[in-house]
Amino acid sequence: MKIYKIIFSSLLILSCISNAHAQWELLNSGTNKNLSAIDFFNPLRGIAVGDSGTILKTNNGGNSWTQVSISVKKYLRDVVYQNTNTLYIAGDGGNILKSNNGGTSWTIQTSNSTAPLSSIDFLNDTLGIAVGGNGTILRTHDAGITWTKISSPTIFILNKVRFGDKNYVYAVGSNGTILRSKNTGLTWDIISNSSSASLNGLEIIHDSCVYISGGNGLVLKSTDRLNHMVALPQITNNWLKNIHCFDEGKCLAAGITGTLIKAWGDMDWSTNLQGVYEDVEDAFIINKDTAFLCGKQGLLMRTYDGGIGIQEHLVADEISAEISPNPLQNQTTLRLHLEKEQDILIDICTSQGQKIESIIHAKMSQGDHQIPIAINQMPGLFFIRIQSNTQNYTLKAIKIAE
Repeated sequence: MKIYKIIFSSLLILSCISNAHAQWELLNSGTNKNLSAIDFFNPLRGIAVGDSGTILKTNNGGNSWTQVSISVKKYLRDVVYQNTNTLYIAGDGGNILKSNNGGTSWTIQTSNSTAPLSSIDFLNDTLGIAVGGNGTILRTHDAGITWTKISSPTIFILNKVRFGDKNYVYAVGSNGTILRSKNTGLTWDIISNSSSASLNGLEIIHDSCVYISGGNGLVLKSTDRLNHMVALPQITNNWLKNIHCFDEGKCLAAGITGTLIKAWGDMDWSTNLQGVYEDVEDAFIINKDTAFLCGKQGLLMRTYDGGIGIQEHLVADEISAEISPNPLQNQTTLRLHLEKEQDILIDICTSQGQKIESIIHAKMSQGDHQIPIAINQMPGLFFIRIQSNTQNYTLKAIKIAE
């Protein structure tokens, strides 16, 4: 179980709105191998793992990374700190690795499995679960000395496992698979849901609050240990890999081709990191300012400003506006107040900053205006930009499926 369960928000570059650029620094990972997971124990000590047995270690907050040599050359897919010295890695070929010295050296555990293992998590110093291909579930009660194969109710790939509160454990996988155990992983039940998308990311907040991310931009949320689930508004069609949270409603999901989604209350915006075309596989936040991400082709990045780059309102004293309903299906109404008569341009833009349509380009009188707006696009996140000669005002609009 991770010591820190925290997340970061990311960079947004939109030509359609004004913004203050978040500062992301490309780090020298020293490898071009794909990196699949990253974890930090404290602001200085972190581990990233990936293809061909790649393990990168930092003791200085990511300023430099050292590659740790191991005999295993399989794809390593997940890493977790259990305490200051103890870490575990799960990977292909049934490989489970353990370090007792903070990641300096690693020993191979006897997993009694050759299945590709996608994820691993520990409840405490002794009890752990690993999951992977063909519905594989492995359990240890002695800190990894022995692993026992647990009967699984599915043959689909399990991509992520995480412990919740008390005796609960959760796992998600391909074809919309969601599993739950109420007895620390001894037996498992399938949780039915309406999605058949691959489910890849899993995060537990306040023990009973569960977030799940997956294909086609899917994000599911439950506040009662998966007894009930809701789909958050879809704002991207991109495949989402991992989701991380540090509080309920404060999450970020990372995905293909630099996709990052920030959830602050509800799903807020999606973006692609500037100049990043590789898949972002994992992300980790140290505090409200410092965060890391890792991905394909040895991608490692760091931010010192929390990645928060969007500034919605440059000047709002002469223009005020709101839209309702929001989220919307097809139609919404823009309620606009102008302190004086002025030339106004109103555009609808995509989440990537591309203008879709100009709604108004005319001189408008002082006072209140109600303007009907139709967004005839696929569900997702859009921006409504209101511009005068001296001011910009931007609103988010979330379109949901009918």
